[in-house]
Amino acid sequence: MERKPSFSPPSSSSSSPPAKRFDVFLSFRGEDTRNNFTAHLSLALRNMGLVFNIFRDDRALDKGKEIGPKLLNAIEDSHYAVVVLSKNYADSHWCLKELAKIVECMGDSGRIRTIFYHVDPSDVRNHKGSFGKALQKHERDPKHSSDEVQSWRKALTQIGKQSGETVHSLTDEAIFTKNFVSKISSELGASRRSIDGLFGMSSRLEKLKSCVLQSFATNNVCLIRIHGMGGIGKSTLATAYYKQMSHEFEDRCFLQNVREVCKKEPNGLVDLQKQLLSKILKDNFEEIDCVGDGIDIIRSRLHSKKVLIVLDDVNEEDQLNGLAGEDYWFGPGSIIIVTTREDSFLKNRKYKIYEAEYLNRSESLALFSWKAFRSIEPPKDYKKLSEQVVEYASNLPLALAVLGSLLGPKHKSLWNGILCRLRKCPEKKIVEKLKISFDDLDETDKCIFLDIACFFNRYDTDSVIKILDSYGFDSKYGISNLIDKSLLRINGVMWMHDLLQEMGKEIVRKKSGNQSRIWDADDFYQILKNKEGTNEVEAIVTYVESKFIYSFEALSSMTKLRLLQIKSHFERRQRFNGLDDCDVPELSNNLQYLDWSGFPYNKLPSSFQPHNLVQLKLRYSKIKQFWDNGIEPLCSLKVIDLTGSKSLTKLEDFAVVPNLETLILSDCRKLLEIHPSIKHLKKLIILDLPYCLSLKKLPEEINGLASLQILNLYYCHKLEKLPNNLEQLKSLRKLEIRSCRIKHLPSSIFLMENLEIQYDDAIMIEFATRENIKRYRTTGKCFDLDSFCTSLTWLDLNDCNLTGPEAFPEYFGKLACLEYLDLRKNPFSVLPPGINGLSRLRCLRLDHCKSLRCLEAELLPSSLEVVYVNFCTSLASFLDPLKPCHLRFSSVYCLDCTELVKRQDGKMTALASLARFLEDSSKRRDVDFKFVIPQSDNELPSWFINQSLMTSISVKLDPNCRNSELIGFALAFCFRANSAQIVFGCNLRVGDSEDWETEINVNVKESGMSDHLFLLYSRCDDTTLECIQQLEPSSFDTLEFSFYYICYKGCTSFGPCGVRLVYEEDIEELKQITTRYNNAQKHVQSSHSQSISQLSKLRHIGPFGPQHLTGVRGILDLEDDLEMQQYADEDRLNPKSNPSMVGNTQFGVFRNYTGITTKFLDR
Repeated sequence: MERKPSFSPPSSSSSSPPAKRFDVFLSFRGEDTRNNFTAHLSLALRNMGLVFNIFRDDRALDKGKEIGPKLLNAIEDSHYAVVVLSKNYADSHWCLKELAKIVECMGDSGRIRTIFYHVDPSDVRNHKGSFGKALQKHERDPKHSSDEVQSWRKALTQIGKQSGETVHSLTDEAIFTKNFVSKISSELGASRRSIDGLFGMSSRLEKLKSCVLQSFATNNVCLIRIHGMGGIGKSTLATAYYKQMSHEFEDRCFLQNVREVCKKEPNGLVDLQKQLLSKILKDNFEEIDCVGDGIDIIRSRLHSKKVLIVLDDVNEEDQLNGLAGEDYWFGPGSIIIVTTREDSFLKNRKYKIYEAEYLNRSESLALFSWKAFRSIEPPKDYKKLSEQVVEYASNLPLALAVLGSLLGPKHKSLWNGILCRLRKCPEKKIVEKLKISFDDLDETDKCIFLDIACFFNRYDTDSVIKILDSYGFDSKYGISNLIDKSLLRINGVMWMHDLLQEMGKEIVRKKSGNQSRIWDADDFYQILKNKEGTNEVEAIVTYVESKFIYSFEALSSMTKLRLLQIKSHFERRQRFNGLDDCDVPELSNNLQYLDWSGFPYNKLPSSFQPHNLVQLKLRYSKIKQFWDNGIEPLCSLKVIDLTGSKSLTKLEDFAVVPNLETLILSDCRKLLEIHPSIKHLKKLIILDLPYCLSLKKLPEEINGLASLQILNLYYCHKLEKLPNNLEQLKSLRKLEIRSCRIKHLPSSIFLMENLEIQYDDAIMIEFATRENIKRYRTTGKCFDLDSFCTSLTWLDLNDCNLTGPEAFPEYFGKLACLEYLDLRKNPFSVLPPGINGLSRLRCLRLDHCKSLRCLEAELLPSSLEVVYVNFCTSLASFLDPLKPCHLRFSSVYCLDCTELVKRQDGKMTALASLARFLEDSSKRRDVDFKFVIPQSDNELPSWFINQSLMTSISVKLDPNCRNSELIGFALAFCFRANSAQIVFGCNLRVGDSEDWETEINVNVKESGMSDHLFLLYSRCDDTTLECIQQLEPSSFDTLEFSFYYICYKGCTSFGPCGVRLVYEEDIEELKQITTRYNNAQKHVQSSHSQSISQLSKLRHIGPFGPQHLTGVRGILDLEDDLEMQQYADEDRLNPKSNPSMVGNTQFGVFRNYTGITTKFLDR
């Protein structure tokens, strides 16, 4: 039915305008450039390979006619405008009218090309020079209104601001004209063809040109193959490129329909050779009577010519060999383009591939609208229908063009009916075009194509390959053939164009007899309902719907069935009511793939002997008994999947499936055991048992699964242990035991290589790592702990008899997530070198490591915050204040490290650590600082300017302290304790307030017998600071610090205590103290070096005792028989006397080395 006469096509107001009449509108001042520059420019445009329609106001208008309206209409009817602005351009009011109209019509569209011919662009936009004078003249002319002149000014300003080309006295106008015309012709060519109905061509042409350039980068001759499915626009793209670029080639030829000519004509290839030679050489070549002669002539006559040749729709290698066999047949700069659906014969040649692209949605809608309505947009009342057509065509240009021509003349009321028919029976013209590639396939590949079209389009690629392989196809090879012929794409999933899919289904429907494949759920239901089972059915892949009640007896007659896949939207709800007690329908013994979700019967049919069955999947089934004892071995079966079969309690006699590779029993919640006959599955790779909630143990025979790679026991929450001797599973790569009751892994697991274990219990992970490291010292073997290392944050190696670096495996330094490490009570003397690789380590415990002698800063990771070296009685060097240190600890505990303070100054060690801590502003805002270290006297560092022998200190506040922000409090006190645990604390009260106070708590879980210094820094929180700052001057008096301790099971003595309020400037003072100390000690070291030199001169007195250096200071110990007084002119210092002072700074105790008394005093 044709459209009713009352319906009129959409007007231009409701759609984009039709094709323009003129390609280029030339605007120029005649007396300036008519007979020179503009004449050359106009001629160059007309001489291009593409014939341009050029409007020049002195040629296109008839003499004696009104010039205004026709000229202005010509501007509206032009694609581009080229404005030649010369010196006297603005003198002509007609030129200015043209310019104003050009700017009005084209504005910022990018379609205006400006040439500044011997003029300065700034004169144009700023109305200076000749342009300014001309505008002033027009303003004085009463013929022109002020509004009109103002529009000219705006047009000149806008055109002057746009980028343009400049021609000046040094410009070679011939070269300029050539380049300008070449550029605009390229732009106009793409634009013009889009208007003519070739949509999206501009971007694709640019990509094709880029492909050509890439080819020329490595070859003198460019060879391009445009590959894609039928109807995608390969020939259209090649045609557009040929037309746009042909002006650059004197010798060119476009050979259309190579496939069709060679198929229909007896000497089709020879005819094409003659056509190619005649087109390029302008001669008659009737003497060619065989392909070989044609090859010889093409090779000999064209090898020196620069040619552009397009071979359209090539599908066989012989065609290519006869027309363009090698690149050396043609001269340098030649371009050979081949369009093809078949890619295999071009893969080993030098042809660079260009994959043709589908149109996008907007381009598709524009193409369809152009074919249906001659407009690039459909009328409003046709828009939704047009969008449905575009969706059906899936952006394929061929289908869009055919459907546009089909539907365009029809009335809107018929469109829905036509679309419904098309979905059931595709348009013949489209099918015939697409079917060309299908007809070239062999029978096996046709079968693969039809299975994918009917069942597996958009399915996961690997899954489809496994299914197709199940019934004997070499599917990877077949799929590659489909890809080569542009019938299929792989992008993670199988992707076949919707129209190719419909074509495949139509082929199945039209085969003689009944359908070989069933995919429609309604068709399947009708077959089952009417028991219309047919012996012709080979494959069923479909859904069952919850709205129907099914009986599957009709399956018994489908004896040729090789593929059965029944999927359910309600598989977990088991909606096949009453079928579990019914007789099971017979299933074809020819089945090679069986996948029935929600299988409604409690057993398989007794006659089911599918010797060729490869995959058996009965997910969410009601099956209780899997096979009868009388079943023959199923040697082809590789996969069994019984996921969610909640009635299954056990599986027996695995010898029936000797070649099984995958066994999936996920969510079989009543499964009680795995039968010991599983030992027969020597090829089993995957054993998947997650959510088997009743499974309590695995048989020891599982160790016989030599090929097993994946064992998944996730959430088997009654499973408490794994079989022993798991090391026999040499192929095991992944063990999943999260959410089980397994707490300890068998020791044999540590001997397995490349094993990834997934477990979410941190205790088990730590245990596994601890056991592995303990055994490493004796066995020297360990398995790869990567799966643990990625999550291990806590590791306790307390009392593991680790004697030195050799006791730690190589991976120890790679525990990148480790935050807490306990190495207490181990006999090593130095730490393993890899410890600095623990980049997240925050706490390190080394208590009671009696042999540990040195703990250098460079060996420790910079992330470390808390270190315990309590009772490391041999420790002689740690955080030495005279050595560089990058560490900023927040807590250091050195209880009873008496050897340490013999070798380095304890007070200065603590003060230097506090200085480093306070330098890190972010850290001091988040955590407090604690440092405990032995000391030989009972005095505090004098940096603590507020000291008391009592347990409380009152600090009088400076009224001006509001001008400097208080950042925290530094506290110090001395103590001796013999207790299992001591809790120290300090209460802080601000001013006279009785309602507000804060508490600072410190726990010391162990304590020693010697005297200790405790140094603490506590940040001033916002609440405390706010309370201080809000005090009235009258009450702005004191901060009261009250110290206390609680001693559990022991006793303690509490020494003097000290307080300092810390401001920003105090941090710098503390740094200066440590710097002066370092400088002073260097002076002492130098003096000792001189003493050693003097001692070497006294060898005649007698032999010295053992000599050794202590630390970096080089102090020499001598026997008592030699006494030497250094600095004899000064008083001897008692090593037990008060610490010496530098200025007002107290540094700590001095040492008395046998035979040498040293004194340090620097004021």
